[in-house]
Amino acid sequence: MSDSFSPACPRCGNTESVPRESKFFAILGICIIAFGIANIFFIPPLGIGSIVLGIVVLAFSPFAKNFRQCRKCRKIWKAKI
Repeated sequence: MSDSFSPACPRCGNTESVPRESKFFAILGICIIAFGIANIFFIPPLGIGSIVLGIVVLAFSPFAKNFRQCRKCRKIWKAKI
């Protein structure tokens, strides 16, 4: 599962990273929206905030290219290729 090009993590310096692209961020946005809908009845501010955040992440997903995630510290960053 090693990629041919794996830049070092800016936080920990680890060279083991995985690519994260549009599909990952779209699924993440949908999950955040679902979490917000489930919580809107119990904690309305948290539910509304989660829905707004999910919509922002979902709107951002088509533009998410060249992102990497460190396997050690889980930081996500935009790789400069």
